[in-house]
Amino acid sequence: MASAYIDEENASTLAVTHSTLHIIALEVGRQRGKAASSSSSQNVDRNARKELLQLLERSVEGDPLVAEWLLLALAARIRTRSAAHMLGALTLTISNFPITPNEKGKEANLLTTLRGILPFVADQSLDLAHLNAPSTLFAPKSDADERGMKACRLQLVRHSILFIDESSMNEGQLRENGINNIRSLSTVLQTQKLPYTFPFSTHEMDTHLSCMVTSQGKSFLPIDVQASWQGTSSEVFGNVTRDPPASASLAAIREYLSNVQQLAGSSSQFTISNDIPEKIQDDFVIIRKANQAATSATSTDTQTALVTIMDTPRWPD
Repeated sequence: MASAYIDEENASTLAVTHSTLHIIALEVGRQRGKAASSSSSQNVDRNARKELLQLLERSVEGDPLVAEWLLLALAARIRTRSAAHMLGALTLTISNFPITPNEKGKEANLLTTLRGILPFVADQSLDLAHLNAPSTLFAPKSDADERGMKACRLQLVRHSILFIDESSMNEGQLRENGINNIRSLSTVLQTQKLPYTFPFSTHEMDTHLSCMVTSQGKSFLPIDVQASWQGTSSEVFGNVTRDPPASASLAAIREYLSNVQQLAGSSSQFTISNDIPEKIQDDFVIIRKANQAATSATSTDTQTALVTIMDTPRWPD
């Protein structure tokens, strides 16, 4: 977008082109959201939840556990922020995921599915050539030549989905720009804050992103939960023009997601029975015994956030 300024000394008008970021806020289902936030999960369509889980499970070739984790990640919303504490966010890595094919027009079926049901999904490759390129910026910074801030790839509208393909990282060396990009991405994943670099200082701005990573092995990124993919088929990539689900099903799924996300991010208190923390602890012990080498201790904040999120999209019959 072109902007102009007046050079009073030379009495001439000079046109300067700036990188301009346009942010559009879209609020869907406003009245439905008010009704949901004012009551409880009783207003949420259980059939829509079932359809969404089936859709997610098909997109990852029949892995119901990964589908459940995806639902939790989609429902997650930040509830509390402080200097050293953030409650409500949930980042997810799907490990053991097949390598992305080097074929034009092919993408993960999961990515296609997410794009079909959510307002905005940004996919981010970690290809080394892409990360090292001077034109690739994950965090905004000032530019004296352009007389303003350079927009970046992580400047995303509130509650966007950030889909990261870690398997695209090939062999090679990360250069300065690539290192800065990975550092900015790690900061967003850990703190949900994006650093803005000004001429004499750096200031961090709050972000509200849901981050999902696909990886062949354990992710090197700071992720809350790692779920190993165990689908029945490796055909998890398809044509990007694949037909979406029926419009009626999509409408119900979108309404369901809108309601559970508002419930997850609301200031109301959740009632969690005493047996839930014990159940999580028992499951965690079983997982550690089954895979001692691959499982690391989970922080208290992540466990608390997980309990809160699980209380939103899942409830007893």
